[in-house]
Amino acid sequence: KSIEKKLLKRFMAEMDANNLKRMKDLAKTLWCFEKKQVVVDYVRRVVETVPEPETEMKGLSAIPPSVFRDKSKQFYALIIKRCKEWFRVIGRVFPNPIYVTVQVLKKLFNDRIKLFISLAV
Repeated sequence: KSIEKKLLKRFMAEMDANNLKRMKDLAKTLWCFEKKQVVVDYVRRVVETVPEPETEMKGLSAIPPSVFRDKSKQFYALIIKRCKEWFRVIGRVFPNPIYVTVQVLKKLFNDRIKLFISLAV
């Protein structure tokens, strides 16, 4: 295995343990690698914690608008809650938090929000 892969694996383990200090140390080292794979892996992992829109919307096509509205509010409330958590971590861990935040928002919009909206109409 390459050094980068070993460090990425350690970073993800520290992420699971919520060890921000160790994540920060590893992110600083991993940031030097060209592909910024640490950002790709982090973004993928955090966005996966938001439920898939297909799962959230399953069986909702024939429901009253009030139930749909409640489900939508729950979905977006979860996104806001998770974003606050992620952005707190991103600000403490990554050398360039703005770059990482933008990547999270892009993936979140493309993989979750855009699909949720398309399923809703």
